[in-house]
Amino acid sequence: MMNLYHKIILLQQLDKLTYERAFINKLEGSYNASSIRQWHNIFKIAINASVENEILPRNRFKKVSIVSNEDEVKNNYLTSSQLVTLINDAKKNESITNYSFLLVVAYTGVRRGEAMGLMWKNIDFKNKTIKIERTRDHFGERKPKTKNSYRTILVDDFVIQQLENYQKWCKKTLCSYGQMLNNDTFVFISDHGAGPISNFKRPLDRSLDSTALPKITLHGLDIPKVKSNS
Repeated sequence: MMNLYHKIILLQQLDKLTYERAFINKLEGSYNASSIRQWHNIFKIAINASVENEILPRNRFKKVSIVSNEDEVKNNYLTSSQLVTLINDAKKNESITNYSFLLVVAYTGVRRGEAMGLMWKNIDFKNKTIKIERTRDHFGERKPKTKNSYRTILVDDFVIQQLENYQKWCKKTLCSYGQMLNNDTFVFISDHGAGPISNFKRPLDRSLDSTALPKITLHGLDIPKVKSNS
């Protein structure tokens, strides 16, 4: 009973700005707009019921807006010069893992899950290619959804060079934890070598804030063609 009372008090103290920051903004970049809108609608139903039962005086969340998928695609990109600014900031201020991950996603067009699913056997340094054959998220790894998702991507020299540098760092880091890097090791590992990374939203948001660039999701970087200023 006390637990329920505590939840009611917290709900009464929740305002629109906090809800947007702590819930909506957290979901953007990880889920599409239609899913977020559906969860928001369920939340509004609960809020309306709370108002009807006089738990809350009014619904503070009616004017929370969620952009459509069309608007996401239309505005979710950086120009070439903005992308360079973002990359330079990440190189200077982020860990080598975050910088390398951002570089691969931005300049190859791979999706976040595809990048997280990369193993070192998928990186061909000699032929300068990356092979996509799996995707991975917090639920685990799995095969791509379609046959077209299986592909080999030609990679720019500077991206391959960074991956070579990053591989050396990975070998050293894993060795310090009594582990070895092999072909089946995931490319992007945590800074303390505990395992593969599972999220990239925070580093991207930090770089966007630091450089005062337009707010985009990580999906805005995994578009093969970067829009120019013209």
